[in-house]
Amino acid sequence: MGMKSINLSAVLVVIVCGIISGCANGPQRPEIDGPVTIEVGNFAGPNESRPWLDAEIAAFEEAHPNIRVRMTGHTTIYDRERDQLHTNPPMAANVISIDSNMGYEPMYLAENDLIVPLDNLMKDEDFDRDAYYDNYWDSITYKGNTWGVPWHAQSVLMLLNWEKFEAAGIRKVPETWEEFAETARIITEQNPVVRGRRQPTIYIRTNDDSVPNMYASLIYQQGGSFFHDGEMILPMKESRRASEILHSFGPTTPYTAAYFNNSERRMTPEEAAQAGYAIQLVENKHSPRYLHLEGHILAPLPVSGKDVTFATRRLYFAVRKSTPILEEASWKFVKWMSRKDISLPDQLVGFPCRKDIVEHPDFASAAEQAKVENLDVLYTAGENGVDVGGFAIGRLEAIQVIWRAFYPALTDASLHDRSVEVASRRGTGQLQPMVYQD
Repeated sequence: MGMKSINLSAVLVVIVCGIISGCANGPQRPEIDGPVTIEVGNFAGPNESRPWLDAEIAAFEEAHPNIRVRMTGHTTIYDRERDQLHTNPPMAANVISIDSNMGYEPMYLAENDLIVPLDNLMKDEDFDRDAYYDNYWDSITYKGNTWGVPWHAQSVLMLLNWEKFEAAGIRKVPETWEEFAETARIITEQNPVVRGRRQPTIYIRTNDDSVPNMYASLIYQQGGSFFHDGEMILPMKESRRASEILHSFGPTTPYTAAYFNNSERRMTPEEAAQAGYAIQLVENKHSPRYLHLEGHILAPLPVSGKDVTFATRRLYFAVRKSTPILEEASWKFVKWMSRKDISLPDQLVGFPCRKDIVEHPDFASAAEQAKVENLDVLYTAGENGVDVGGFAIGRLEAIQVIWRAFYPALTDASLHDRSVEVASRRGTGQLQPMVYQD
C-alpha cells in the first residue's frame, strides 16, 4: 500500500512538473523533421510585386530546407464584383491573405473552422506583435482570438504641389479641415482663369476610397460612430457637421474639381499636377503613379476633432486549418513575411506594414530615388486608423452593400446638394439587414 502511494505521488510530481515546465516554456510546437509542402496564395498585392514575392519565397525555402512553397494565385480570395465566396478562386490550402474591407470575412472563416487562431503561435520569440500599430489588430481580432498578421494597410493621403503652396505664400501643411478649406481658397484666388472660372485647387477621384474616407474620418473625428446599440446608422449630428465641412471646399465650391465616373476620363496624378492642381487625394497603394513628381510632398489627411482617420483596407496573412505540422510550417512562412529585415518591393505601396519600415535600409534607398518628399507617410498614416465596425457586418453579400449603397450614400451627403437625412436613410436602410446577429 505504501509503495503504491509513493509511486502515485511520484507520478503526480512528474505530471505537475511537466505542466509547470510546459507553461514556463510555452505551448509545445511540432518539429518539422521531413520535407513538407505548403500551398500559399490569394495574395492581394499589385501585380508588380510578384517578382518580389517570388524572391522572398525562394529565400524562405533556402532558409527552411524542409519546407517547399507552392504559389496558387496572386489575388485576394474575395472579389468585390462577386457576392459569394464559392464563386471566387479556391482558397489556398495553407496560407491566405484576407481582407478587412468586408468586415465579416475573418469572422466567417473563423466560424466555419477554415482558419486557426494565431495567439499561441505569436508567442514565438522571433515574432514582435508590437511592430504593428495597435489598431491594425482590430479587424482581425474576433471572440478574443487573433486570426491573422497584418500584411498591408491602405491609407488615403494628401499629395501637395509645394511649389503652388509657396507661390501662394503658404508654407504650412493644412492640419485641420478648416485650414484645408482656407488653403484651397487662397490658392484658388491666385490661380489663372480658365474658360471663365479660376483653375480649382483640389482634384478628387470619386471612384476610389478618398471621398468616403474623408466623410467617415470626419464623423469619427466629431465623436460619431456607424454603430449604436447593434444597429447600423449614419449618425445625424456628426454627419451634418461632416457635410458642412466637406461642402466648404467640395465640388459645389470653386475650389475643387471631381471625377464622377462619367464620360470625362479621370486624370492621373501626373496629369492633375500638370493641369495645375495643388492638392490631390491619393492612396498609398497607388504610390508608383506619383512618387516621381518633383516639387510635391505627401501629408496625412487633416484632423478636426479626435485624432483619428477612417481605415480603408487592410490585408492579413491567415493560416488555414490543416495538420499541426502544416500549420507550423505555414506559421514559419507568415513569420518570414513579417520579419523586420524583410526586403522591400521596388515600389513602396504600403506593405509590409510594420511601423518600423521607415527605418529599413531599402526604404531609405527608395526615398533617395523618389522625387516626392515625406515618403514615411505611406506607412505612418495608418497609426490612428479606426474601423467601420469590426464584425458587425455578417453576411457574404454585405460587400455589395458596403461598396454600392453605403459609399454612394456618403458621396451624396458630402459632395452633392442632397440632405444628410436622405443619405442617412438610404445608407441605413440598406445596411441594417446586413448587420450580423450573433
